[in-house]
Amino acid sequence: MRPSPGNRTSERVGAERDAPRNLASGSSASVLSRIHEPQVSVAIWQRPLSAAVERQLAAHCFLMPRQQRFSLAPGSALDAALDGALGRFVRAPLAAQDPWRSDLHLMLSLARQLAPQAALRVCIETRACNTRERFHVDHVALRLICTYRGQGTEWMPAHLPVPASEAGSQHVMPASGLQEIPSGAIAVMKGRRYPGQPDSGLVHRSPTASVDSPRILAMVDVELS
Repeated sequence: MRPSPGNRTSERVGAERDAPRNLASGSSASVLSRIHEPQVSVAIWQRPLSAAVERQLAAHCFLMPRQQRFSLAPGSALDAALDGALGRFVRAPLAAQDPWRSDLHLMLSLARQLAPQAALRVCIETRACNTRERFHVDHVALRLICTYRGQGTEWMPAHLPVPASEAGSQHVMPASGLQEIPSGAIAVMKGRRYPGQPDSGLVHRSPTASVDSPRILAMVDVELS
C-alpha cells in the first residue's frame, strides 16, 4: 500500500527530528551554507557520485602514497592550479570536460561561495590505514571533504561525549551513535579555528582502508578571518 501524503510528511518530520542537532543535510548544494549557523558543525550535500566519475576512477590504479596539495589566494583562478595538481595525481593530462576534474572544480567553487574572500588549501590524496584513526577536530576554520572511493569519514553527533583521544586513551563508539558522510557526498565541517566558535568543531575520524585499495578523497581547507 502506498503511504498517504500525510504519512510521508510525518515520516519526513520524524526523520528531521531524529537527526543529530549539529547536522544540516539536504539534496541540494545550498545546504552547505548552513554551516554558518551556530548549532551546525557539519553540513552534507547528499548526492550520489556520478557514474562517469566512478568509471574514470575505476580506469586508473591509485596506489599509496599519492598526494597533491596546492593553495589558492582569494580571487585567483581555479583552473590552472587544479589542472596541474590533478594531472600530477592521475599522471596524465585531463581535458576541461573530464568528469572528475569538473566535479573537483565544482567543489572549489562551492568553497569560494562559502567564503569569497578566503584563501583555500587543497589536497587530493589516497589514504589507507589498517587501524582506525583517533577522533579529532581539525585545526582549520572550515574543511570541505568528498570521498570519491572507499568509506566516508565517520563523525560524532553533538549529544555524544567527546572521546579523550588527544589524551591518548582509546574511545569505543557505540555502533548506533557513530555517523558517516556517504561516499560521493560533499560535506563541510567546522574546525577549531571557526571565528567565535572554538568549541563547535566536528569530532571525526578516517575509517580503515587497505593499501591495495586506498580511499580517494579531496579536501579544501578554508581560513576565515
